[in-house]
Formats: sequence, structure tokens, C-alpha cells
Amino acid sequence: DAGVSIYACKPNAFGANNTDAEVDYGFRVAKALGASHCTIELPPDPAQSLRLGKAAEKNKVYMAYHTHGQGAIDVFDTAFSQSPYNRSNIDIGHYVTRPGNGSPIEFLKKYNDKISSIHIKDRTKDGGNLPWGTGETPLVEALQLMRDQKYKFPASAELEYIVPEGSDAVKELAKCVEYARKA
Repeated sequence: DAGVSIYACKPNAFGANNTDAEVDYGFRVAKALGASHCTIELPPDPAQSLRLGKAAEKNKVYMAYHTHGQGAIDVFDTAFSQSPYNRSNIDIGHYVTRPGNGSPIEFLKKYNDKISSIHIKDRTKDGGNLPWGTGETPLVEALQLMRDQKYKFPASAELEYIVPEGSDAVKELAKCVEYARKA
């Protein structure tokens, strides 16, 4: 009623030790919230991404896997091949920290139809989080690509840099949103 929409959720129900009933419950929670997808870190065991992909299909809610330092161009290939309900929740800030990874722009272009949402932040290749516009993440290029190609997935602003003295998280997030608008 207040105009808030929830596009994703991350219930603690998708681990390898969770029962099938708990996994289904997690997807039902997502549906009840109006989310199009759930998120979880990309499981190291392909049997788990297969299991979750099949459960996502059954529940008609996507499972979008998130990555940190393992975010290479082909990291989701196995999951994508297992189910049309297996998707990506790529973090383009983490993506730039993997040596030899190339640009996350390549990933966005190649897999735009398999992305449910992305996380955006500015980082350096050595992994430091910085105020937006001062790092090495191609934020402007990514946001303009999303706009120009009319990609349907949302981008979540992640405020992970140290908040400067005299500021607060709300002020800094407002700066991030303004940076995105200008982009």
C-alpha cells in the first residue's frame, strides 16, 4: 500500500542440509512477498543448484545465484544449463576483483536474459570498496547499458564503503542514487 515492492528475497531455506519442504517454503515466502526470485550464494556443488533449479521451476519463482570473488564469465554455466529457473544475481563490483576476469559489461551483454538482478558498488581490482565514481567498476557503462538495452532486471545499490566522518549511511546512499541518476 505504501508503494514498496519486493523483487527478491533470501530466506535461510536453501542450504544443502535444508529439507525439500523447507526449500519449498522459501519459495512460497518469495511468492507471498511478490518477489520474482530468491537469492543464495552459488553452491559449490552442482547437485545443489540442480535441486534448487528444479524446486524453483516447480514453484515458478527464479533462483538467482550470487557470487563474490568467483564471478567469472562462465561461473553460472552449469546452473544455467540445469534449469531455466536458475538465474544470476551478479555483483559487478565483486566481478572486477577477479584477476583476468574482463569487464562485467561482457557478462551483462552475454547473459542479460538469465539475470534476475544485479548488485552494484564501486571497487578496485584489489578489492577495496570506494565511493561511487572513484573505483574501477564500470558503473556508468553498466547503468547506461541497462537503460539503452531496456534490460528488465533491477540493480541493487550496495553501500559497502566506509562512511566518511560527518556523514551517515542514508546520506551516502542518496549520493549513490544521485550518481546512478546522472549516469
